[in-house]
Amino acid sequence: MKKRLINLAGRQALGGAGESDPSLPPARACDVHRPISRRDLARGLAALAGVTTELGPLTGDAARVAACGTLAGAARLWFGRSFCRWGDVAPRGRVILESCFSANHFRDLLSSQGVTAEIGNIGHTRRDYHGLFLAAGTTEFAAVLEDTLNLLALAGSRAVTPSWTGWGTAAEVDRLDEVTTAWLVPFASIPERPEGQGVEYQTGARDVAGSFYIKDYASAWRLTKWALAQDGADALVPARQLGMAAVDTEDGKVYALFSENSGYGPTMGDGAALFHANHSNLLTGHGLTVAYFDEARNLLAEQTDPAGNRLHLKARTLLVPLALASQASEVLDKVNAALPENEKIDLVAEPRLDEISESAWYAMADNTRHPVLVVAFLKGGRQPASDSKRDFDSGDILFKVEHAFGCGFASYRGIVMNPGA
Repeated sequence: MKKRLINLAGRQALGGAGESDPSLPPARACDVHRPISRRDLARGLAALAGVTTELGPLTGDAARVAACGTLAGAARLWFGRSFCRWGDVAPRGRVILESCFSANHFRDLLSSQGVTAEIGNIGHTRRDYHGLFLAAGTTEFAAVLEDTLNLLALAGSRAVTPSWTGWGTAAEVDRLDEVTTAWLVPFASIPERPEGQGVEYQTGARDVAGSFYIKDYASAWRLTKWALAQDGADALVPARQLGMAAVDTEDGKVYALFSENSGYGPTMGDGAALFHANHSNLLTGHGLTVAYFDEARNLLAEQTDPAGNRLHLKARTLLVPLALASQASEVLDKVNAALPENEKIDLVAEPRLDEISESAWYAMADNTRHPVLVVAFLKGGRQPASDSKRDFDSGDILFKVEHAFGCGFASYRGIVMNPGA
């Protein structure tokens, strides 16, 4: 096949900074003849859009794609490595290419996307880079963009840690349906067995049940090819933001439960609100001090199972609105100083609680000992799911993120509320 001389980037030899960046390992001779995989290209494009740690370190071709610095440069690198065989590097960064396409096919492909430069004189202007990018977009590159959007959504969901995980319990269910949270109350103790006597069998008591439904949450977004040409890698950022928003929705629904019944929480199976005098978990309103926090700890320890046996629950988490974060930190510094390492109390400061009350605070038992909150997901669906497709009419990429979960309180026994001063 006849060799063609093409000026790809003026000063870069192999299609962008990714192939000549001194901080990267030098490309082996075999590398420049090997196509870049869809996985490496998508991973590199995700890095261009701002993902640096959530998907692990960049290596090899993924690092070279990211080092291109722009989507257009990455597309050009991929296009050359996928459809051309690199030859010798000539002076002044000119590269001899043996094109797998015929010259006419290559020229027509570029011309169809608005790149008018002749073969042998492809410049390095912004317009030509984007033109070549759009040309690559007519092939498998569009499918790689879909992979990249899915990676960005996954990275976004991993970048967010819902605050409810600091004191709640995750569960899995089989289908979108009602979930009943009739939690098995842990045994308070086991009885003595006299010599020669048989073991006494106990039956676990179920707590007052609550219920909630698994619901489906979803949002969609359209990535236009014109947005890509104008904004480059920044045009991909909304995919990551959708992944983060899906996980943030968990916290939004969890803390909305506290606002029910005028701030006393959802109605439990016995008809009373979560925080109620009948549940022995509602204190007289006082500010957060060591003395009043000790009162809350004592109330937790005095909770009983349905048979009237004390559970001796120990506070493990102090949940406060952001307005009380500094005050709560000072209180816990003093309280934790007198506790052994394995009994120290954690602080969770949640800004969503400020919308309900800036003065109310909550003491909670260890969720492994006595679960209070349950957040349920469909089996295998702990992380949000994403999907994409290319719109036939417009050529745009349609992208969707969805998340199915539900939340509710399983028991009132492991949480105490002080409405604050």
